[in-house]
Amino acid sequence: MANLLGWGCSVSPGLVIEINILLLAVGGIFLIDLYNHVLWRQLKHVNMSICLMGLSQRVSLIRGVSLAVYLLTAILGIRMSKRPTVFKFAGYLIMSFLNLLFMLTIAISRYRYGSDFQYFTNMMLYDLWNRDLIEPMEAQFDCCGMHGQIDYLVDNRTWSKAACCELPFCTGCQNMFHDYLQNIEMEIARDNIALFTFQIIGMLFMIIHYTSGVLVDDLYESESSEYDEEEEVPNRISVELSKLKTRYV
Repeated sequence: MANLLGWGCSVSPGLVIEINILLLAVGGIFLIDLYNHVLWRQLKHVNMSICLMGLSQRVSLIRGVSLAVYLLTAILGIRMSKRPTVFKFAGYLIMSFLNLLFMLTIAISRYRYGSDFQYFTNMMLYDLWNRDLIEPMEAQFDCCGMHGQIDYLVDNRTWSKAACCELPFCTGCQNMFHDYLQNIEMEIARDNIALFTFQIIGMLFMIIHYTSGVLVDDLYESESSEYDEEEEVPNRISVELSKLKTRYV
């Protein structure tokens, strides 16, 4: 049992297991959220290379790796609860600190565009308009063109009534498209801030428990020392017996 900051509380191996199981459950929830972003909330034909959006393949890959490391540290924490070693503890700390850096970077990067975010979303929408691939976006958001049906009139295009919400004054997709991507950016930032917080909580419990307890440096060394002690006992007995014999003689 490890004393928690000298307040009389203790962190037992059982509590360590429970905390890491909780971290695994939280990681599973955010894994579903990542799956939802990658497979169900992607936008067709949108050129994500214009800027590094949260739905881009690169950011999704980094999020996946970070989440995998998070789950791995929780599993390692469970395995370390019964018989910790210095090697495992050092590996746990290195992976956790690096993952904290990754998660914090992902969360902060979602705010880096600021007021320019509207400009980048407009560029993406304009790219769809130039490639004549905006119709799926119109059907998804129930909008028409970038600014409304005026875009079709100016470019002398024929719009689809099914896509353009079948209304004479259907609104444009510009604001809806921006709000959709902005919400996803905030969701990604929220997820990584939450994971960052849970990772720190898990690390604090692990550090307090294992630095206050006894870490096993080498399993073979500890076993050999036990054998040495067992061998010393009969040697001591024989020495004492020889001393007694000399006295009586």
